[in-house]
Amino acid sequence: MGRGRTTTLGRLVAAIPSAVLLTLAASVAGLAVNAVRPGGLAWSKDWSHHVETLAHEAGVPVVFLPEVRTAVDSGEGGGVYLLDARGAEEYAAGHIPGAFCVPPEELDVVLPGLALAAMPDAAVVTYCSGMDCDDALTLARALTNRAFTAVSMYSGGFAEWTEYGGEVETGAGPAAVATGAAAAGATGGRP
Repeated sequence: MGRGRTTTLGRLVAAIPSAVLLTLAASVAGLAVNAVRPGGLAWSKDWSHHVETLAHEAGVPVVFLPEVRTAVDSGEGGGVYLLDARGAEEYAAGHIPGAFCVPPEELDVVLPGLALAAMPDAAVVTYCSGMDCDDALTLARALTNRAFTAVSMYSGGFAEWTEYGGEVETGAGPAAVATGAAAAGATGGRP
């Protein structure tokens, strides 16, 4: 009985160099194919601006903190609709003043209640939690697919807004008006 275990163990130990060699050869072949393949995986890509890159590729203009601050400081969004793509709980905990809570998955429910629904040429800026969040881009694409023509994305999002001292509103704010606006005929005080 002891001899059978020794033989099996011996075979396993003998197979280890072959397995290592096979794994090494497969890795080298994979790296070589990736290096010559157009659009291969980027091993050292700067992922800090990945969502911005996707926005540019999708034709969604990216705006930055100064533009958003100007819109907010001019009152009533400066004629710009700010749409927060985060969920209702995050929105209620804090959002950019005057923004509406419009998570991408709720667009079809919320949009009809906004005055924005009847103005496809209105200026819209979407944002979410920060540079690594793509919900704002998802929302911007969805609006563009619904024929909105002046949609842009604030890539710095709520994280950048607060980091640089932007004023923060809490509570349901315009989101409560947005979801009930169709029945009430309200626009949330927006342009």
